[in-house]
Amino acid sequence: MFSIPYKRVGRHLHSPSLFPLPEPFLPKTFRPVCIEDILMKFFAGHLKQFIASVFGSLVLASSAHAATLLTNGSFESPIVPVGSFSSFPVGSSAITGWTVVGPAGTSVSPVSGTFAQNGVAFIAQDGAQWLDLTGFNINSTEGVSQTVATTVGNLYQLSFFVGNTTGGGIFGTTSTVNVSLNGVQSFSDINSTVSPVAQNWQQFTHTFVATSASTTLALLNGDPVSDNNNGLDNVVLLDLGPAVGAIPEPDTYAMLLGGLSLLGFMLRRRKKNVVAQRFSTAYTSPALADFRCVGYRLSGC
Repeated sequence: MFSIPYKRVGRHLHSPSLFPLPEPFLPKTFRPVCIEDILMKFFAGHLKQFIASVFGSLVLASSAHAATLLTNGSFESPIVPVGSFSSFPVGSSAITGWTVVGPAGTSVSPVSGTFAQNGVAFIAQDGAQWLDLTGFNINSTEGVSQTVATTVGNLYQLSFFVGNTTGGGIFGTTSTVNVSLNGVQSFSDINSTVSPVAQNWQQFTHTFVATSASTTLALLNGDPVSDNNNGLDNVVLLDLGPAVGAIPEPDTYAMLLGGLSLLGFMLRRRKKNVVAQRFSTAYTSPALADFRCVGYRLSGC
C-alpha cells in the first residue's frame, strides 16, 4: 500500500508536483468510500439478520404445534382381518383413542383397505384401514368422538377425508360427515364424487377457536338409512397457536423500528448528498496529474 499526498485547490484535488510516482504505480481509477455507505451497509445487513431471526423464531414456534393432537386418526388400531371389517357398538372404546357415539343399537366399523364388495374396491386413504361410519346394516347418526386438551383462544385446524362410491347398488351416491364440537354441530361435509368401481376420497378442512380447556370432537354419519357406506380416514387436528397472533416483546418492536428509522434516515441523506462515484486520473509522464471530482458533490472537495 502507498499514500498519495494531495491538496485542495478550489473544488479540485491537485497533487504536488514534488512527489512524482512511476507510472506503473498510478491506479487508473479511484473509488472513494463514503462513511454513509459503510454505515448503511452495516446496519442494513444487521437489520436483515434481525428480521430473519424474528421470522425464523415464528416459524419454529409454529412448527412446535404441527403435530396432530388426535390419537389413531387413521383408525389403524385395532387391526381388523385382512380384506374384512369389525363392528363396534355405541359406547365401545375398542377403537384406540375413540369412543363410539350415537343412538343405541348402532355401530361403526374399521375396514381393511383390501376389502371389496359388489364390484367396488374400498381402499384406505391413509395406512391400511379406514372407518365406515354406517357400521353394519344398522345406521343412523352414529360416529366416533375424542376429547383433547385445548388452549382457550388458540386457533385449531381440523382436516379429514370422506370416502364415497356410487357403485355397488347399496352404497348410496354421496357420503356426508357432520362434525360437532363440544356437542354442537359445527360443520357438515359432502363427498359427491362419481366413483363406481372404487372408493374415492375427498379432504375437508376447517378451523375453530377453542373456548375451553378441553374440546370434544365428534364425527358423525350423515347418510340416510339406505346408504351402507360412509368412509372416514386420516383425521388430523393441529394447534395453530393464538388466534390473533403472538404479540412480540416491546424490546423487539423497539429494535425493529429503530433499525428501520436509521436505515430510512441514511437513505434520505444519501439521496440529498450524491457521493462521487469515481476519481478520474490523467497523467502524461512520471508526474502525477490532476484528480478531479467529476460532476458530483463530495464532502471535503
